[in-house]
Amino acid sequence: MKKQQTQNGKDWSAFCCEDFEGVEAACANGPKTWKVFRTQKDLDSDPAVIRIASALGTSTTLAGLLMQRGYRDPESARHFLNCDEEVLHDPFLLNDMDAAVDRVLQAVENREKIFIYGDYDVDGVTSVTLLYLFLKSCGADVHYYIPTRDKEGYGVSIAGIRSLNEQGARLILTVDTGTTAVEEVEYARTLGIDFVVTDHHECQEQLPRAVALVNPHRPDNRYPFTELAGVGVAFKFVCAYEMRRAGQDEAERHRRIKAVCKEYADLAAIGTIADVMPLLDENRLIVILGLSVLKATRHPGLSALIRHVRSGATEVDSSMISFGIAPRINAAGRMDSALRAVELLLAQDGETAERLASRLCEINTERQNEENRIAEEAFSRISRDLEEGREHVVVLADDNWKQGVIGIVASRITERYNVPCILISFQSSMGQTPKGEDVGKGSGRSVKGVNLVEALAHCSDLLVRYGGHELAAGLSVCRENIDAFRKKLDEYVGQCIGRSGISVGTVEADLELEAETLSVGFCEELKRLEPCGVANPPPVFVLRNCRILSVTGIKNDKHSKLTVMADGKVFTALWFGMPLSGLPYRTGDIVDLLMKVSINDYKGVRTVQLMIQDMCCARDRVELNERQRQEFLRMMQGQQAPDAGPSFPERDDFARVYRQLRAMSSAGVHRLPVEQMLRQLNAAPGKEPVSYLKLRIICSVFYELHLCDSLFVGTEEFRFSLNASPEKAPLESSGVLRYFAGEDSAL
Repeated sequence: MKKQQTQNGKDWSAFCCEDFEGVEAACANGPKTWKVFRTQKDLDSDPAVIRIASALGTSTTLAGLLMQRGYRDPESARHFLNCDEEVLHDPFLLNDMDAAVDRVLQAVENREKIFIYGDYDVDGVTSVTLLYLFLKSCGADVHYYIPTRDKEGYGVSIAGIRSLNEQGARLILTVDTGTTAVEEVEYARTLGIDFVVTDHHECQEQLPRAVALVNPHRPDNRYPFTELAGVGVAFKFVCAYEMRRAGQDEAERHRRIKAVCKEYADLAAIGTIADVMPLLDENRLIVILGLSVLKATRHPGLSALIRHVRSGATEVDSSMISFGIAPRINAAGRMDSALRAVELLLAQDGETAERLASRLCEINTERQNEENRIAEEAFSRISRDLEEGREHVVVLADDNWKQGVIGIVASRITERYNVPCILISFQSSMGQTPKGEDVGKGSGRSVKGVNLVEALAHCSDLLVRYGGHELAAGLSVCRENIDAFRKKLDEYVGQCIGRSGISVGTVEADLELEAETLSVGFCEELKRLEPCGVANPPPVFVLRNCRILSVTGIKNDKHSKLTVMADGKVFTALWFGMPLSGLPYRTGDIVDLLMKVSINDYKGVRTVQLMIQDMCCARDRVELNERQRQEFLRMMQGQQAPDAGPSFPERDDFARVYRQLRAMSSAGVHRLPVEQMLRQLNAAPGKEPVSYLKLRIICSVFYELHLCDSLFVGTEEFRFSLNASPEKAPLESSGVLRYFAGEDSAL
């Protein structure tokens, strides 16, 4: 804020410390806005919630969560919880499924050489494995091909087709790729190679002239569920193939489909979860069946990988896949070769499986180190860039970022800042003089309400190629076009936000809980919502007025562990990804928690564990500060007479605050929560406490006397910048102080 001349009379608003040189609008590291849909009291008095709870025999909490997810009557809620098997749709409703099955049957019968052409992520690896195992069991002459991420990049390539032609390929069956391979399929036709495409990526205007294109996102789609993963489409192909072999015998068809589920649902579940597909409708059933199979999987490679992932009593559930199994499979394609992951999943003996699983874990550790390096660089650049004014997107490029890792870092950035993010790597240009025509490969992640593929289509004139899903996509772009691309994309996303009313930086919570609700039984009941993921996220709760009893760092202080107390109940809380040094609050602070809940099973003792997503100053404290802030502003503007009573600071209070500012500045600390500032000021026993109102008065005086260049005293956050060479000025020379104390008062 620029200092202004005070007006005549008693308007001292020029020294209100309500702004900090415009940084408030640009601060992306500040606390997120929480949108809490309902409270426990709301649910307990809602007739519709009570009706569902009574019909299903659940708590009102679970009934309310079901309503929040769109299941607003007992019938739909029961259908969701039971996940009836009728959700498995007829695979022949997928366009071209007949032609795809016919062509592969022909190839199997004629012993034609079939190559499965897949992608290098988990969805692609599980798709390749599933189809290879199935076709091998049918006696096919089948092989597989996965391009390298760094050299070939995503999708079908001319070089890849040429290589397969030299190996005698007569049929290429794609999984999780191929929808945009228009030129590549035409090239294959000239070589006498047929293409059958199975994919789930969004279609562009022109489709390849393949023998069959099986994709639920086709413009002429008639399949009732469009959100299958690539492995889901492959799974449906196997179901269709077996149904065709069974003929018109319904009992035999049913038997074969059950056999397919028992043999391959575990692979389908892993790919579906890893590719962050909506866990609704058919996907939900695939994952439920897959998790059941996975607990006793017959694949030695998966068994070995699960042994490496599991620790203690960790359950085989969607979280284990998301955070344990999938990252290790993905790491192969990101850091080495996806073929290593396929070899693991195809392993037939325990010794080979154990060796390959160990290697994947080593590669995953290398991936984590590289990811953290890139993330630190990216976060540093974002912090600098956002000082100039917040944008709607983050677009960053670098010559030294590994292409296989930038997608994960983009996810972390999107999660932290709640904005779409695209990271671009010019890794192939390392060691060379940068040129405008250099082509970088990018990976993007988006937020709810911003379809990333549509956003990239809007910028297609600036891109070499692009493709993907609503929330995740890939692209190639020339170095010289990045600035124009960033600007055009930012404008488009801004329009999306304006049209949809999205509040960037807002996180949603299902319910504000009372501490008494949190029990092991409550957590057990929540498991009825699983498997959780996109479109059926794990419930997020708010717990108010938690006093922090202790704070410790875990895993070399990369994460934080807290003990908190709410309404007399003590809980252990974990905040993954929050280093102890970055924790915004300390022991003794009273905070509100945004969190998920889980059960910690340690040596047979089961307790509730809070998984922190965000933390802020307790709402009650913020409201108290806001009341004092409004009182202060009315006094500063002459609308209310100053009160020189107990709320008026004494000379010792000014000294305490200034010493605190000097100590913080020397330590390089220029911002912290208001409550933490007040707690530190009031740490010494026997002193009259410095209230929020006192702090505001003191800071206004410091600002008027040029002791501080900048000050911002919000209801939740305090920020300042000390004047390096302040002019000596007695407190009595402050007009603000004389106004508050009375013209003839002296300190």
